[in-house]
Amino acid sequence: MSKLYFLMPNERTAAAVVTDLTANGVPETTIGVVARDPVSNSSVPEADVSDTSDIKPAIAQGIVAGGGTGLLAGLTMAVVPGGFAVGGAALAGLALAGGAFGAWVSGMIGVSVPNREVAEFEDAIKDGALLMMIDVDDEKLEVVKQIVTGRHPKVVFGGESAGLLSAIGY
Repeated sequence: MSKLYFLMPNERTAAAVVTDLTANGVPETTIGVVARDPVSNSSVPEADVSDTSDIKPAIAQGIVAGGGTGLLAGLTMAVVPGGFAVGGAALAGLALAGGAFGAWVSGMIGVSVPNREVAEFEDAIKDGALLMMIDVDDEKLEVVKQIVTGRHPKVVFGGESAGLLSAIGY
């Protein structure tokens, strides 16, 4: 799954794009809009915190870092003279606990950090443009791009970013 970014000149255009996308099978729940002012048109879905903050990449990175740290702590306990006899289940448990703790801590930090991709469009948003973000399955990327830019020539394609797994290097 990838996220597509489009700059809309106004709410009317954004509403028309949402109508076209939903008519072509794109769920409205995968569409979010960031604007300078609150969106007055109820058919234009506003972006949620997962779109406007860095919470998703932060959680993914926290799971990896915390899980690795928990596993390392378990291995350290296993090789320290006089330490506990640590088996595979204990190592897995420590890795899971570390991953959960890392996700929680990183998520708390990530929710307060602005999304890096959205920050790239900050000037355009301040000037009155609306940023539409659409989560799309990879096989539908080109179709969605064509629907948006082909039917709405004033919309500017802002780019694409891969999904959550790419945030941790997959």
